[in-house]
Amino acid sequence: MSVQSAAEFNAWMRLQLPSVRVSRHAAPGDTYTLDGVKAPHLAKLLACPWVTFVDVPSRRAREERPLDNSDLVTNTIAPLHARFPSLAGQGMTVSVKERPFDPTDIDFRGRVAVGESTTQAVSAHATAMATLIAGGGNSAPSGKGAAWQAGLISADFSELMPDDGGRLTQMGVSVQNHSYGVAIENYYGLETRAYDAHATRYPQLVHVFSSGNDGVKTSPSGRYAGLAGVANITGQFKMSKNTLSVGATDSRGNVVPLSSRGPAYDGRVKPELVAYGADGSSDAAALVSGMSLLVQQAYKEQLGGILPPAALVKAVLLNSANDTGRPAIDFESGYGQADALGAVQTIRERRFYTNSVTQNAERVFTITVPAGSPELKITLAWHDAAAAPDAAQALINDLDLELFRPATKQRWKPWVLSHFPHLDSLTLPARRRPDHLNNVEQITVVAPAAGVYELHVRGFSVPQGPQAFSVAYEFGETGFAWLNPLAGSTFNPGTPQELRWQWVGAATTARLEYQPAGSTAWQVVTPTVELKAGFTTWTPPSAAAAQLRMVTPTGVYLSETFTIHAPLSLQVGYACPEEALLHWSAVPGATEYQLYSLSATGLQPLRRTRDTVAVLPATELPFRYFAVAPVLGAK
Repeated sequence: MSVQSAAEFNAWMRLQLPSVRVSRHAAPGDTYTLDGVKAPHLAKLLACPWVTFVDVPSRRAREERPLDNSDLVTNTIAPLHARFPSLAGQGMTVSVKERPFDPTDIDFRGRVAVGESTTQAVSAHATAMATLIAGGGNSAPSGKGAAWQAGLISADFSELMPDDGGRLTQMGVSVQNHSYGVAIENYYGLETRAYDAHATRYPQLVHVFSSGNDGVKTSPSGRYAGLAGVANITGQFKMSKNTLSVGATDSRGNVVPLSSRGPAYDGRVKPELVAYGADGSSDAAALVSGMSLLVQQAYKEQLGGILPPAALVKAVLLNSANDTGRPAIDFESGYGQADALGAVQTIRERRFYTNSVTQNAERVFTITVPAGSPELKITLAWHDAAAAPDAAQALINDLDLELFRPATKQRWKPWVLSHFPHLDSLTLPARRRPDHLNNVEQITVVAPAAGVYELHVRGFSVPQGPQAFSVAYEFGETGFAWLNPLAGSTFNPGTPQELRWQWVGAATTARLEYQPAGSTAWQVVTPTVELKAGFTTWTPPSAAAAQLRMVTPTGVYLSETFTIHAPLSLQVGYACPEEALLHWSAVPGATEYQLYSLSATGLQPLRRTRDTVAVLPATELPFRYFAVAPVLGAK
């Protein structure tokens, strides 16, 4: 509950309800938890002149579903790893709030920080989330996460209020993942307010929530009660303005039916992002947490080792997202499909601004749009002050974003959705108008004319200023880019493989071809491919290595050289105290084999051999875990 005078409330409690135990939360400072409240006590509490709001604490959180598969291509995490191999989350730490993950999992080797002691059993779900965020890929390629060298710490979701921010900061945590939920809740409660206050007190800490897996359900309460399949986000804490809620899509970018939809209780855009999670929004949130770590790391490398504001991380992630579902924003996919590579490129190319504004003041930023840009996109985000419990509308400080082109005097407003409580209204396309509801605003212009533009950020209503804000922008990229295969990709011969790419351009067809290593002739895989589809399936033949190319009307696009071989199964021949023998099947075309051992933090090269057998002496046996890879064409 929240109270308006701590001293008077405590005195009243001692007199009226002496058997009830009272404990105070750190933030907001007027929030208390009461233990031992019985039904007759509630009427007294509600009549207390010092009590302003009563909420239900400690609802039992539930994991949003275990992980069955992973995909680092849909959200361009694998392409990011290929483009920037040194960007892997080094020096960053993530907190995974739910049940404890398994600290002995070899995919976290040497990177687990000591958290709170707990008697709870380790959770397979939490371990899967931690793997998606920061798995090291030691167990298998599927064990590699987005920020695969980041540190990890476990936190407990039995307390739904925010964790001690000072302690998180002390332990170096810059992102906390929340892949859990409760029932559908549509109001601005004490947990909502606490997370908004937490974000303003610790402005560099990013909180990422799963939207929930109740996408086909109907809210039993609130403004949108009784409307089927909308406003079904699982937990009032996910209504917070200054956090990210993430929905789930399949590998084609389609929002899966079970992914919880918005709007938020007051009509704001929720979820803000979607990411791959065919089995639910848990893994989608985990992927976005990993991306957030990489955005923070890229910023630290560019700007002298300091962390970015969390509002900037949010602006960058939303601005770089790829539109999916209905055009512009919507209540199913928010601002779009998260794009890790695009987000990091925004930071590395310094396409962002940070500043602050007061009531009626205005900040103006100038950008120059290059010729041939497919789309100009700008996103404004700010961490807003916490609202009062049960507020009809959460927004306190209201900023306005406008795009202006001096050469033609044209102006563009942000995209805004109808939030009227009717199913037809909630599916209407976004329109350009001032936004006085959200603390995120976005403007897009398709095929903008080249030249100088101005971004105007104005303090429309700033009762608690000055208000800090962040702006990110991009111009889009035209052309073709391979997503799979990439450098280091391995295909299994005779097994259908999904080839994927990005194409920004006119709808057209192309010819897909492949060339085995050592050959000079290209062979047709598919004579006609729809480039806008972004994928096709190919069953590779037996070959040591190969390369693909897409022949389009405007150019030829070569893939990286990739390998083709069946997965190697490393076997133990014998294991004795003085030595052990490992063996594996031969791979056609392999000149050597690289043996790896698991060191303090990850797999390290141990030795190379031309044989398919390795004898390990006693000095190498303490490594315990080993892996092998064929050497094909010096790779």
